[in-house]
Amino acid sequence: MNARSEIYSLSPVKYSSQTMLLSPRKTPRAVSKVPYKVLDAPDLADDFYLNLVDWGSSGVLAVGLGSCVYLWNSGSGKVVRLCELEGETVTSVGWIQRGTHLAIGTSRGLLLIYDTVTSRRLRLMTGHSARIGSLAWNAHILTSGSRDRSILHRDVRSPSQYLSKLVGHKQEVCGLRWNADVGANGMLASGGNDNKVMVWDGVGERALFKWGEQEGGHKAAVKAIAWSPHQRGLLASGGGTADRAIKFWNTIAAATPTAIASPHPTYTYGEPSFTGFADNNGAYETERPSAPPNPHLLSSYDTGSQVCNLLWSLNTNELVSTHGYSQNAIVVWKYRGGTKPAAALAGPPLEEVVSLTGHTYRVLYLAMSPEGDVIVTGAGDETLRFWNAFKRRKEDGEGVGVGGSSARGGGGVVREWGTIR
Repeated sequence: MNARSEIYSLSPVKYSSQTMLLSPRKTPRAVSKVPYKVLDAPDLADDFYLNLVDWGSSGVLAVGLGSCVYLWNSGSGKVVRLCELEGETVTSVGWIQRGTHLAIGTSRGLLLIYDTVTSRRLRLMTGHSARIGSLAWNAHILTSGSRDRSILHRDVRSPSQYLSKLVGHKQEVCGLRWNADVGANGMLASGGNDNKVMVWDGVGERALFKWGEQEGGHKAAVKAIAWSPHQRGLLASGGGTADRAIKFWNTIAAATPTAIASPHPTYTYGEPSFTGFADNNGAYETERPSAPPNPHLLSSYDTGSQVCNLLWSLNTNELVSTHGYSQNAIVVWKYRGGTKPAAALAGPPLEEVVSLTGHTYRVLYLAMSPEGDVIVTGAGDETLRFWNAFKRRKEDGEGVGVGGSSARGGGGVVREWGTIR
């Protein structure tokens, strides 16, 4: 006989439920809400469409300030001026994945490639007729997006200016991300001021997907784009002020009848659960929408604020978003969704880990350290702020911030101030 059998219990609560209720709650991860380092960055532009901050694999942070590019070494804290442009401004910077080469986009549509060790310019490349606001590397392939609405693929080993030209966006291309894990040449995701998210097939000119508002996409400019390093083919995108949503897309799933019949749920920031289907105004309906939703859209989450950037953690299934109007915040989320639409119906796809504040302007720039534990944010308030947002890999050690500053856990926080130039 089992003395714990429910037939002998006098309690209305099942034994399994009692065990769950009496078990200790998991302690949430402690994240310091104070940046451990702040750098002044004079002339850091307050422009939503630019990408002026990037962190290289060698631990060097590149920042575009006005007509100059500065490099900050996270190990030594040394700052050097890499270059100064004549008659134009820096509109984007991007490090090659491995190495010391830095790409620089300019306001006149020129693309410069520098060897940062020797501070020598290696290439000056043309092809765009307007400013280059976004850059993305995939090994030796460098992709640039411009205000002229085009995307150019360039092989930096080739003397030609570009390999192919992608035409699909109707306005400025402000977000570019390569996913090198899918196929031989990977997939490229782009976002534009035309509110569209597009996914391209490698270095070819064929668009695999084009998602606008009619396809369940965004209602404002899409700058924030990030591929998950944990789930193959999972893409996250964020919309501007009129949209405010983070959407999750499955870029490799076939449009099966089951997927087509599954509605894509919409969640609002702060809601504990999902109880129905949302219309465009956020009001819940009790009946399924008549039009079949996009089978590639997994879920949508209304953050309540303009989404400026997205980055996935390298070490955990989390991501960070930075925001503009009107919160000016940095939010670390735990991703709870899967890669199938039905998986999102169990609840909101995102669970807030921590919200970080401090910037007084829109947080337009975001980059991550090579170790994946530290993020740096930049805003129109002309400051760069460094946060210990994610867990570091165990083999890398614990309790060490960038430059050797101890800034973890609930202990003391090292607050350092400096200037980028």
